Amino acid sequence: MGGLYGSMKATAILMSVASVALAGIYPLAGFFSKDKILEVAFNEGAYFLWFALFIGAGLTAFYSFRLVMLVFFGEKSILNMVFIHTKRNLL
Repeated sequence: MGGLYGSMKATAILMSVASVALAGIYPLAGFFSKDKILEVAFNEGAYFLWFALFIGAGLTAFYSFRLVMLVFFGEKSILNMVFIHTKRNLL
């Protein structure tokens, strides 16, 4: 699956904004919630929990941006086109 930006521009833009929010980039809501959770864990002295949350936030950012890049800006897959064509013929 890939190369859907040309046919789904509005969805690609909205999904990109959602990924930025999920990654915790300022000034979207994800930043403030992740920042507060990490702050509380650090101030309570739960350094292992803080580290685990920090790594989890990084992995969340990675896979959300990976999703956007592969689905909307990745290489088109011929298998996806064959599946859609086969599905139409079955109906």
